[in-house]
Amino acid sequence: MGCRSTLDPRSNRLDARTDAVCIAALVALAVLAFVHVLARAGGEVLGSPVSDILMFFHPMRDYANAELRVGRLPLWNPHLFCGLPMHAEGQVGLFYPTFLATFFLPASLALDLSALVHFAATGVFLYLYLRAIGLSPFASFFGGFAYQFSAATTMRLFGGLVSMIPALALVPALLFVWEKWRATGRREWLVWGALGYGCLILAGHPQIFFYSSLCLAWHVAFGVGDAWRRGGARRALQGAIGFGAIVALGVGVGAAQLFPTLDFVSRSSRGGNSYEFCTSVCLLPENFLTLVAPGLFGDMLRTAYWGRDLLWEMNFYVGILPLALALATIVRPGSVPLLGHALLVPVLILIALGRYSPVFDLMYRWVPLFDSFRGLAKLFIFVQISLCVLAAAGLEQLVRRSCDDPRARGIRLRALCALVGVLVVGAAMLSVFGPAPDEVGSAWRGLQDWRFEHRLSYDSFDRAAMGSPTETWDVASFWIWRMMLVAAGGLVVLAGWRRIERRGRWMRAALLAVLIPDLFLFCRSYLVTSPKTQADLPSPFAEVLREEKEPFRLYVPALPGNPTLPARIENVRGHTGLFLGRVLDYFVNSGRYHGLVTPLTGGLPSVMTGQMVYPNVRYVVFSPDLAGDARELEPVTRVGDLELYKIRTDSPRAYFAVASGIVPVRSRAEGIEAFNSPPAVEFPVHQATLVETSAEDAITSIGSPGPRDSIRFVRRDPSRIVLAVSASGPRLLVVTDAYDKDWECRLDGREDIDIFPVNLAFRGVVIPSGTHRVEFVYRPTAFYVGSVVSVLSLAALLSVLRLGVRKSEGVVEPEG
Repeated sequence: MGCRSTLDPRSNRLDARTDAVCIAALVALAVLAFVHVLARAGGEVLGSPVSDILMFFHPMRDYANAELRVGRLPLWNPHLFCGLPMHAEGQVGLFYPTFLATFFLPASLALDLSALVHFAATGVFLYLYLRAIGLSPFASFFGGFAYQFSAATTMRLFGGLVSMIPALALVPALLFVWEKWRATGRREWLVWGALGYGCLILAGHPQIFFYSSLCLAWHVAFGVGDAWRRGGARRALQGAIGFGAIVALGVGVGAAQLFPTLDFVSRSSRGGNSYEFCTSVCLLPENFLTLVAPGLFGDMLRTAYWGRDLLWEMNFYVGILPLALALATIVRPGSVPLLGHALLVPVLILIALGRYSPVFDLMYRWVPLFDSFRGLAKLFIFVQISLCVLAAAGLEQLVRRSCDDPRARGIRLRALCALVGVLVVGAAMLSVFGPAPDEVGSAWRGLQDWRFEHRLSYDSFDRAAMGSPTETWDVASFWIWRMMLVAAGGLVVLAGWRRIERRGRWMRAALLAVLIPDLFLFCRSYLVTSPKTQADLPSPFAEVLREEKEPFRLYVPALPGNPTLPARIENVRGHTGLFLGRVLDYFVNSGRYHGLVTPLTGGLPSVMTGQMVYPNVRYVVFSPDLAGDARELEPVTRVGDLELYKIRTDSPRAYFAVASGIVPVRSRAEGIEAFNSPPAVEFPVHQATLVETSAEDAITSIGSPGPRDSIRFVRRDPSRIVLAVSASGPRLLVVTDAYDKDWECRLDGREDIDIFPVNLAFRGVVIPSGTHRVEFVYRPTAFYVGSVVSVLSLAALLSVLRLGVRKSEGVVEPEG
């Protein structure tokens, strides 16, 4: 006799008390995982010490918070690459809600609190979405927990990828809102959808926003098709219009970020990306094994990660039991929303494979924006969302139906086969790689040899850093045994389903006993913290440099990332997603112009004179044995194996150009060509001046600087610079700060004067004779226009929301 499920078939109806308990449990588990992180928030920040958290996000957030606390919007960052648009670069997320709510806190605490909020929200919103598509509270909790503690969230937190994390919560939130709008037609859901979509833009990661939009559109297309099937064209049109309204109004909300970013991208260092660039950091086939053994290629906890690319981009773990249930469900999803997820998984995988699949070649050639980004492996974030949804749906079929029901029996058998497959794979790896891993010719050493024979073009991993084969195998075998233990636990639960099904509580407890320890311990081990000062400029160096009164720049090839930003010291290089393309042109071509080392490839130029390609660099931090020409460098102080040197002859921040060295060019391309041609007269970089102008008459009367000419900095704020200048005749005043079209110049507070691009990357203005006040101000038009659009959009949405609260209005009858 078949046994029957003991669950109430009405359990899928909204139950506020049960839902509140499940949501509270997800939040409590998130807080429990974060306890040690919050305890260290004063001196440490969540993320690996070799990740972007120390190299980029913490110093950027520290600078942005400081600017806001003194009443300035951090629209321009003068501390990296001779200056760049900070807000337009995007990843700081200046107007994202959690940023605005925490800017008054220390940067490390603000980042950790934001991470916790979004970490908890990932599980909560996926839970709500699963409830909206008809799953029971238990199955929804299962799916929400699996996603919350999966590699999709865990690895982004470990990698310090702050600007990606909001999307992990917002995508399931938007799916939930879409399902509620589809079911009720209430206008307030459109408002919440638009606000969520606007926040997706304000979070500041254009690539994740693009991928999220595509995935949302995919699911909406399935929903619209289902509406057509059930209610005809009218209902389908209403659904499509609703999604269009969410996107349009959401773009309006996010315009303050979107408009400046689009404007900046057009003149950034990322223009015209090659196929090779776009397929870098794509999904590598061998990393499918991380679906079952996440630390197989090194876990960065006990040994270095020795697999190709980055661990946080190439780890796809969703848990053994959720993976088995997802694979069992993907064959027969059973509903339109689930069909969308089931079909999306293979589509995204084929695209994410990049150069290993012909699909991306078509996307690169024919689909807009796919030629704008690298890192296709990020698409697996959305694969993991779908896998967790499918896993919850599979579990739903098991707990709702009799164990003799054909559908439940099919899912159980397929899940059992998947778990047996995991055990077989684990046993095979132990038998093949386990024997004598350290011996020459062993299978394990052969695998590592293969990895280094197939090194990627940008792969600089040192084989000696990964440890001995025995050490790496110890870590790999730990993860293999762990995976087999979890798979065996799931196998026992599903194999004994007939016995435990009669007791609903035991059934739930058995499933959670397999799920929770597996994913919680995986996630908890990767929630590591790093001392926030670990990547900063050593304090003895900062103390010396702060004594300088005149503007200068520092060159720090010996330290990664943005080590000078917390000290508010300007670094000629740095780490950022986007910077101005003209600056890149200058660095590359000025190196050729003077026959020196190309600066962006590293190394110190051998000639440290006034011709130095780095503008206004007065100090360098380098190892003493690699410092270059000692005759040009004066040691200042030493910390450990690093030495601070002063350059005996440095180029000035602002100068009057020598008339005989001024060469007019009509375009950026002509300037690059001139840089690559032998100069007619050899001048130092700060004297040989290519002025980009179509009106050559503007510079024909310029003379060389005289003995009484002077330049003095009166004020230097990030977005405003004031100089007092005195000239005995017309002069070309050059400031070696990055040129950007949004900088304006005013002479004596009355007359606006043109700024010319000088030496490709910098600013030049023509100054008449006499004593003058020259003021440069950064006024980004796209930001101001976008801000007005955002304010108006928010006002409109809040008005609609207020009206909706007062008067409920149904546009579409509930479905099903």
